[in-house]
Amino acid sequence: MLLEVCVEDIAGLKAAVEGGGDRIELCSALPLGGLTPSAGLMAAAARMPVPAYAIIRPRAGGFVYSADELDIMMPSRTSECGASTRAVPGPSTAGLCWKSGRGAGMDRF
Repeated sequence: MLLEVCVEDIAGLKAAVEGGGDRIELCSALPLGGLTPSAGLMAAAARMPVPAYAIIRPRAGGFVYSADELDIMMPSRTSECGASTRAVPGPSTAGLCWKSGRGAGMDRF
């Protein structure tokens, strides 16, 4: 069984690694369902011995994005990939970690 731990700060990141997490999902604002984490947190995660994956989510609310929202997410994806060389898991593609799989417009990624 694989243990994935969702963290939003450096303390959580270190605790997840020390606690035996197999994979880390990086977020900010977990009470809002998780938003894109800071570049600093992604850089710290890239130095850890456990794979880490950043969620690219620009706002709270649902996980269905308009074409305009997908457009603004592309530069974030590029900068996140520059901060950490780790790929993202599951049904997502090309650097995006989606909580609800592929939705409309996801073929662009």
